[in-house]
Amino acid sequence: MAQARAWQLSHPGQATEWQGDLAAARRCFDGSLEIAREAGDETLVADILRQLGRLAMREGDHEKARECLRKSLAYYQRIGDHRFINVTLGYLGLNAIDSGDFAAARTHLEEGLAIARVLDFTIGLATPLMYFAALAAAQGHPSRALRLSGASEALAASAGAVATRLTRPLVERWLDKSRTDLGQRRSATYRAEGRAMSRERAVAYALKG
Repeated sequence: MAQARAWQLSHPGQATEWQGDLAAARRCFDGSLEIAREAGDETLVADILRQLGRLAMREGDHEKARECLRKSLAYYQRIGDHRFINVTLGYLGLNAIDSGDFAAARTHLEEGLAIARVLDFTIGLATPLMYFAALAAAQGHPSRALRLSGASEALAASAGAVATRLTRPLVERWLDKSRTDLGQRRSATYRAEGRAMSRERAVAYALKG
C-alpha cells in the first residue's frame, strides 16, 4: 500500500516537471520519498532520489543535485540495477557540465557509455552521447557538439525513443550556443554528419574528445 502511494505521488511529479511546474514536482517527489523510505523500498528510494537530483539540476541547485544523485547511484549499485546506474551517471555528468567540472563530467559519461555498451542498451548509449554534445558545446567545440547531437538523435530514433526528454532544456541551453556560433546552415551540416554515423563510430567519436 505504501509503495503504491509513493508511486502515485511520483508519477504526477514527473508530469508536472515536464509541464514546467518545478515547485509542484518537488512537492510530489518529496512526499513520495518520505513514503518510500518508511516502506523500506530501496528501488523506489533510488528512483525518487534520481528524479529529485534531476529536478535540482533544473532548479540550478547543482550541489543538491549532486547529493541526491550520488545517493541514488549508491542504491542502484547496491541493488545491481545497471540500466539506472547508466541513467544516473548521465545525470551526474550533465550536472558536472553545468557546474563547470568538465573532467568529472567526462568520467561519469564514459562510465555510463561503458555500461550501455555491455548491456547493448541503445537509449542508454544515445543519452550519454547527447550529454557529450553538451560537454563539447560547454568546452567551445560547436561542430563537435552538433555532430554528437545528431548521432544521439539518430541512435535514439532507431530504438523508437527520444533521448534526454526531461533533461532536454539543460542540454538545449548548450546546443543553442553552438547553433548560434555556427549559424543555421553549418549547424544543419554538422548535425547531418552526426546522424550519418554508425553506432560504433559515434561512441568512438565521443570518447576521442
